[in-house]
Amino acid sequence: MNGCKALACNKAAPNGDRSKVIAISAAATDRDARRGISAGSYAYLAKPLNVAKLLRVIKSAIVESAPEIE
Repeated sequence: MNGCKALACNKAAPNGDRSKVIAISAAATDRDARRGISAGSYAYLAKPLNVAKLLRVIKSAIVESAPEIE
């Protein structure tokens, strides 16, 4: 099973649409990234991995998912 199929299975699962999936792949073309995002990835990062960028993406995903506090 490739990553896009795994994302489709995840999205079909109960509460699967709430998951933030960050794809990390050696396939680094724009087409690959568009396909990953279209399949449901929150973000698509290419190897070699830029750790600072990964941390920014993780922080962004967490902040978006945090409930609002009144």
